Amino acid sequence: AEFLDLPPELRLYIYESVFSTPSGPLQALSNGSKADYCCSACFEDVRAHGGDKGSNKHRSRSTRMNVALLKVSRLVNAEAAPLFYGTNVISLRAENNVDILNWLRTIGTNRKWIRHLEIDFSYGVLVESQRFNVRQMLAQINILRASSTEGLNNSISSWFRYDHMKRDLQSLENGATSTMAETLELIAEDQRLEDLVVLLPGRDGGDMWDVKNDSVYFAEETFSRDNINGRAAIVDALSKIVGLKKLTIGYTHDHGLAEAVARSTGAEEVA
Repeated sequence: AEFLDLPPELRLYIYESVFSTPSGPLQALSNGSKADYCCSACFEDVRAHGGDKGSNKHRSRSTRMNVALLKVSRLVNAEAAPLFYGTNVISLRAENNVDILNWLRTIGTNRKWIRHLEIDFSYGVLVESQRFNVRQMLAQINILRASSTEGLNNSISSWFRYDHMKRDLQSLENGATSTMAETLELIAEDQRLEDLVVLLPGRDGGDMWDVKNDSVYFAEETFSRDNINGRAAIVDALSKIVGLKKLTIGYTHDHGLAEAVARSTGAEEVA
């Protein structure tokens, strides 16, 4: 018999069997092997080990999504989407954070069915820093800064090169921050989330680059009310995601601000 000829109750049973993933969160986007933090469980594991990212390297990763059934027909999508998005933990992490934003746009109104969502922005920023050789640029900036302050013959030239590279990195950071805020703004639209995990780039740039990074590229607290670098937009967007039961914000040391945002969302628990 044709699938759509089956009674609705039987089809719902099939959907439940197909989309049930007790093994862990569903990974919505394809990633390589450069795993940082794959889910909130890994985040908690790392926090328990004092910030050692290597402690989670043997933890099983998120399960890849299989959404082929949702594409069978509009009827099947309408019947199955609430179950699929509503019962599973959806994990979003990509080598380019724009892909996270685009994925959320692609699923359209189905966003409203998501109940449990994990977004790892820190991974995308880490990969982006590798793509643009940020560590090397930071090292070069330090050399140029030293040249311009030590009164060397080429100090003027060094200062201009230093200023140009610093502006390039700040522009890169502003773009990443804008993408994060825009993604959270989109999530806030017509959502019914219960649990939300948002992992932001680390508070201390030195932890990420192992090189002096004074206010150049994600060297300060990402989760802050800083309007100069656009970080306040992230806080404002998170505050609009109301109706939460639990909100997890990593990685931040500003627990007071985290609690204030949690109160805005209605979350009873904040981590």
